[in-house]
Amino acid sequence: MAPQGRYLHIEPMPGGRALIDFNRAYNPFCEFNEKYTCPYAPEENRLEIAIRAGEKRFR
Repeated sequence: MAPQGRYLHIEPMPGGRALIDFNRAYNPFCEFNEKYTCPYAPEENRLEIAIRAGEKRFR
């Protein structure tokens, strides 16, 4: 099975800040078709803080 996760583009903003909108997260192609492969995210792409957010069920 492919690595689980969702992808997200981060929009840079002035002043070195970034806008992160988890509502725009999407599933990679490998979730829908075995012909695609999904790499595991490298360690430096993982957040060390808890994200206190709601949960959206994917159907």
